[in-house]
Amino acid sequence: MRIKNYNSLGLTVPVSVFSNATEYNVAAKRPNEDAVVEDANDNLVYRGPLADFRDEFCTAVETATGIAREKAPVLDKEGKQKVEDGEPVFEWTENEAKYFRRVIATTNRAVESFQEIADAVATAHVNEDESTGLVADPTVRERKPAGPKTPAKATYAMADELIKSGKASHTAADLTKLLGRHVEHDREGLARGIHEWQLAEIRKVKAKFALPSTSAAPATA
Repeated sequence: MRIKNYNSLGLTVPVSVFSNATEYNVAAKRPNEDAVVEDANDNLVYRGPLADFRDEFCTAVETATGIAREKAPVLDKEGKQKVEDGEPVFEWTENEAKYFRRVIATTNRAVESFQEIADAVATAHVNEDESTGLVADPTVRERKPAGPKTPAKATYAMADELIKSGKASHTAADLTKLLGRHVEHDREGLARGIHEWQLAEIRKVKAKFALPSTSAAPATA
């Protein structure tokens, strides 16, 4: 064992940690297994890919069911709602598990009936090697909870224009194929479908070129 200093609440906290994999495996009472790798994988997946999945899954469920996840405005020091990039900022007041339980109770559907949405979310990720699916990434140290992903005003304006031009149904059908889930051709359905597609395109570019995270969505013609 060795002592390693960690930071908690801005303070230095010394903790005894393991010096090597063999020492860890013995302490875990699994000396004949590669316990350190299995536990590392479980930890990485829990705080990485599954965190991403839960957030994106709830967004997809909200779009598919029309049941909104509860949120509240983020206020500044003066008590006014924060605005970033011209858009009001919100935070979730309902975690993923509580929201999904409420959806299940409201729709009276079985959990398994949402597996198709889960599959679509899990396989939507495109990796650097052009494979698809969620991948554990040991370079990610900590993920901060994501806030509500609300379509921008420009996205709603785009939906309005599609409806006005008579292209709403055609666009909704295209988005349904692209996203692997049904997209309604009304204003809200189109805006959320376009927004979800934009986020998926951002993930593809970010994975291909190893770009840092961004909340900006690309413009579409």
